[in-house]
Amino acid sequence: MRERIERLMDQILTHLEMCHAVSNVAVTTPERVKTLRQKIICAQETARDDDQQQLLCEQMDDMFLVMQLYSYPGDYLRQQPTIERLAETMDKLEEDILALNLPRVRSRRRTVVRFGEPIRVTVDPRNRDQVGQLTATMQDSVQVILDELNSSAAVSAAR
Repeated sequence: MRERIERLMDQILTHLEMCHAVSNVAVTTPERVKTLRQKIICAQETARDDDQQQLLCEQMDDMFLVMQLYSYPGDYLRQQPTIERLAETMDKLEEDILALNLPRVRSRRRTVVRFGEPIRVTVDPRNRDQVGQLTATMQDSVQVILDELNSSAAVSAAR
């Protein structure tokens, strides 16, 4: 599934990069979308007619679709298929696909707020992948906390 989503996102982005003469030098999907959005916004400012404006609006919608697809990690449910994860995914699908403003209530939920250890952030102009590294570090830190919470919930449920 994830590979199919990746191919779809890449096909949409590659087509738009060709339309706007953007070389695919950006490594990540969000970077590619950012570059394309900038080009499309500039083109909207100089669009000559309504047809061109409409096309550019449709391209912006395509960028939104790509970011929606990007927000569905393919292994999220496979790693730990908890009730909470299934409900979160259903909520997101209802918002994205059915255009519901608020998802339906499926069951009672609880909220836990837990903070992890602080992450030191430094600026190194020679390191071009700082944002990616920081993002990966934050994702890993959050996942550790979620795994701890899920294992605690599983122990509580077994009692």
